[in-house]
Amino acid sequence: MCLQITLRIKIIFTKTIKDMRKIKLVSSLILVFLSVQLTFASHFMGGEITYEYLSGNDYKVRLKIIRDCSGVTLSSSLSLEVSSPGIAASSFTLNRVSQTDVTPLCPGQQSRCTSANGVVGCEEHIFEATRTFPPLANNGSYTIAFTGGCCRNNAITNLQSPGSKSMYLNTTLNPNLTIKDNSPKVLNRPVAFFCSNRPAVISPTAFDKDGDQLRYSLVNPLGNASNPIAYTTGLSVTNPLYSATPVTINASTGEINFTPTQPQVAVLSVLIEEFRGGIKIGAMVHEMQLWIQNSSNTPPVLTPIPQQTVTVGSNLCIPIQATDIDNNNITLTAASGLLPQAATFTVNNSTPGAASGTFCFTPTAAHLGQTYTVTINAQDNQCPISATTATSFNVTVSGNCPKTGVNFVATPATCGLNSGTAKATMNPVGVAPFTYVWSGPNGFTAYSQTITGLASGNYSVTVIDARGCIGQNTVNIGRADQVQLLGTVTNATCKAKNGAINVNAVGGTAPYTYRLNGGPNQLIGNFTALGNGTYTVNVVDVNGCSGQATYTIISESDTTKPTIVCPANISRSMSPSTASSMALSIGNPTVSDNCAVQSVVKNAPPLFPAGITNVIWTVTDVSGNQNTCTQRVEIKTTIQSLPITKEAK
Repeated sequence: MCLQITLRIKIIFTKTIKDMRKIKLVSSLILVFLSVQLTFASHFMGGEITYEYLSGNDYKVRLKIIRDCSGVTLSSSLSLEVSSPGIAASSFTLNRVSQTDVTPLCPGQQSRCTSANGVVGCEEHIFEATRTFPPLANNGSYTIAFTGGCCRNNAITNLQSPGSKSMYLNTTLNPNLTIKDNSPKVLNRPVAFFCSNRPAVISPTAFDKDGDQLRYSLVNPLGNASNPIAYTTGLSVTNPLYSATPVTINASTGEINFTPTQPQVAVLSVLIEEFRGGIKIGAMVHEMQLWIQNSSNTPPVLTPIPQQTVTVGSNLCIPIQATDIDNNNITLTAASGLLPQAATFTVNNSTPGAASGTFCFTPTAAHLGQTYTVTINAQDNQCPISATTATSFNVTVSGNCPKTGVNFVATPATCGLNSGTAKATMNPVGVAPFTYVWSGPNGFTAYSQTITGLASGNYSVTVIDARGCIGQNTVNIGRADQVQLLGTVTNATCKAKNGAINVNAVGGTAPYTYRLNGGPNQLIGNFTALGNGTYTVNVVDVNGCSGQATYTIISESDTTKPTIVCPANISRSMSPSTASSMALSIGNPTVSDNCAVQSVVKNAPPLFPAGITNVIWTVTDVSGNQNTCTQRVEIKTTIQSLPITKEAK
């Protein structure tokens, strides 16, 4: 599982002193090479940076590293970099104070950390140093970073080319706080082993001794401060491993749930943020490595435990039940900042297939108003691969308080946007300062009195005052949908302005007002007398939510000829002795068109001469289509007969 590196050096000896000198030189270079390898090929698996306030401006900084024992030996000292905007970066050295083999082994198995024959080996190394962090201008913070983590172990499957990528860890420290800060302390180790095709649960379980609120989220593993490492194809920060169910993280407890579908070695980076009075004061990255193998072993099942509230002086005891369908023995452990000084965890019974225990806590005034996370771990003893599960819950300590509730002032999310707001107030009014813990849809969390930018849904809040009195309530943020337009277009015909657009608003809240191309508002979405072109329709509902759509009107092509029927043919007589031509009224044709007639013309002369004249009538419609007909006009000449008279004799 953990990788093995074998360094082979071949030196060809000769008998001459000159060659022996060359060998000595080559040997020196090899030692230099090995020294570099010892620094940069340690195969880092996970870890985090934490700090503890001592006095004045001094803090104890602690670096935890989990090493793959198939890699080369880790140095006894490591460096961290300190930076802040406007200040040159510097570094300081931490010395190793402990080294622990944390390999999960079955009876008879050997760890790679102690034997080359071991099948797997993982070590936890703790490095510490005391460092002074003077206050910074503009309420700035220091970033403490581990930048020398090259390289990650090649066994990783969810990151691209992991063996050539560094492991970058960082935490922020604000030296300007009136009450100095201690970073969260992660109680569970960052390496765990699971079986494929089985539901899996793991939690970092961080504890903040200052009582600051913690928020957990998944982030992208880094190679340096600005270099997110690319995931394997198909994976992402929200889906960092191959799982049949979504990979989820509880923002309040840090509990991570998934169902791995295949053998894999996955890196998860968990961002743990600190909030004090609703203001973010610090953050740290805890990097985990999950080893998943094929196995028929089914992990134990823990009975879920709801969130707990206990008053000062009261004794809270929570029964823990675990079962194993494979009838394996179960080892129960608990992780919490309350253990072992303020709380106890006792294993009551452990038989094949079942185990039980009890977590007990009697809070004092020192715990008043604080919330503590407790994680119960259950591991079976099947070999060669054991299975593990966990469940996490929060315990909040309150004082002896009157019945307390929470009132809300809320506004809906309008126009389909994340624009809702909510403000919580303890009722009856409590004693300041207050702590607010919100949860909502899609993993939403917040720690201030007023929350904004809300999508629609239910939001729950817990308000804790200085006495430890607790008020809880849930508010629904309504939704005013975005307005959309559904419309139909009637195209124009015959090159006329007779097109139309008819639209209806969908979503939002009536009444609506409509406007075409920036024109006047109207209450009905019907627009007529439109010609060829593109038109923009805007709609606004009663909440001011708006929508817009664009429509195009096309003037349909007209190729139909108009019809024309000529007037009846005309025949007239004329005496040549009186005129050579004649003016006639020849009538008008009958015309029609599917669009409209634009003109009717004829080629008739002003005066018709004797004989036959063909008059051509031409009709043209608005589309330019033409048709003709011919009218025959005949002018006949008549010879006037002379009277016959008798000659005189």
